[in-house]
Amino acid sequence: MNTRKTLGVILGALLIAMLTAPVGAQRTKLTIMMPGSSGGVYPDGVIEGFMEKHPEIEVEVLGGGWGELLEKIPVQYAAGTAPDVWYGEAGRASEWGFQGIVENLKPYIDRDLDLNDFFLLEASSDPQGRVWGIPGGFQMTNLFYRTNLFDEAGVSYPSDSWTVSDLVDAAKKLTRRRGDEVTQYGFHSPTGGTNGWILWVHLLGGSVMDETLTQSRMNTPETVNAIEFMRQLMWVEEVSPKFGVESGYALDNSNLAMEFNIYIRNHTLQEAGVTAYDVAKVPAADDGRRYTTVVPNVWMINSQSPVKEAAWTFLKHYISQEVQEKVVAKGSEVPVNRMAGMSFLDQPPPPVNRMAVLDSFEFAHTLDENAAWRSWWSAVRQDLFPTFRNEESADASAARAHQTLQTILDEVYR
Repeated sequence: MNTRKTLGVILGALLIAMLTAPVGAQRTKLTIMMPGSSGGVYPDGVIEGFMEKHPEIEVEVLGGGWGELLEKIPVQYAAGTAPDVWYGEAGRASEWGFQGIVENLKPYIDRDLDLNDFFLLEASSDPQGRVWGIPGGFQMTNLFYRTNLFDEAGVSYPSDSWTVSDLVDAAKKLTRRRGDEVTQYGFHSPTGGTNGWILWVHLLGGSVMDETLTQSRMNTPETVNAIEFMRQLMWVEEVSPKFGVESGYALDNSNLAMEFNIYIRNHTLQEAGVTAYDVAKVPAADDGRRYTTVVPNVWMINSQSPVKEAAWTFLKHYISQEVQEKVVAKGSEVPVNRMAGMSFLDQPPPPVNRMAVLDSFEFAHTLDENAAWRSWWSAVRQDLFPTFRNEESADASAARAHQTLQTILDEVYR
């Protein structure tokens, strides 16, 4: 994106807004921080369209690197210089809500919006029902698969009726070997949280924390069994790349048949020139349980902002059908506005089965975000690595992860 051109367009829209504002009207100044704006996170025309619709609001846009800007928020808030509204991870929103930095948006939602018009509008909420951010778009985890590799093996494509056992059975048929060398794996589920261990734990009946998100459940039998299941996929069933030992297996390389991944994977596959693929729902557990993960980045409002209504007006603009259709057209996010769902489905393939993505909202959950999210997210995963490397039992890794998680939770919620 040409930065000078973009700034020129925004300044032009500002001039139009100033000229069309009622003479003598008091204009509200709204500061919007857009982390990652240099990397094309947002669809074109969002700010310009808002200013044209709301000439009574004077907008100042703050852009820059994602982490660079978001790391400054607590310091700016303490100094009384934080922007009025900004975008960021739902996990940060949960932390900042607990700390009082961001506004509870539940009263605004109840006053102005109908939840039936949106997908998971209150995704960034806490156990008390407070909502700390409004999603700008989603990353849904689905099963991605290479159609050409299924065709070559004579294996039927994944369907809505698939269970985890069906997934494993197909992965066995799709794994290829030349002597001791695996030339193609049938399935890969990363060891990260979003499309890896957190998904498997919940899908197989376990949990990371209790309903209050203050007590660890990493040592429950169901959670331990899910971690052990991931180990067995790699080291017993041998249908998935072995963690810490094997690499280079990917849909892009035509040596991996299936993987769990988030929606933006479509963008990277198409950039790599891969067209022979599709998506399906994450298979149900053998007992019928359905679960997948969904990641929202969210718009937050500064709890100290003197112009909260103007900030809320911008949030409503971003989740409008008009803007959400622009979000969809970028090709890397799933919309929050249901009316934009038709535009989402009408995007040119691949994937053909985009309906599987929207249908997954019925059983999708976010990533157990809470006030300690950024502290436990990486630490707990690290504790599970020895099991994923086949170096120790799932019981041992889960016990250590349980202690790590509970210590972090106690420190934050004491």
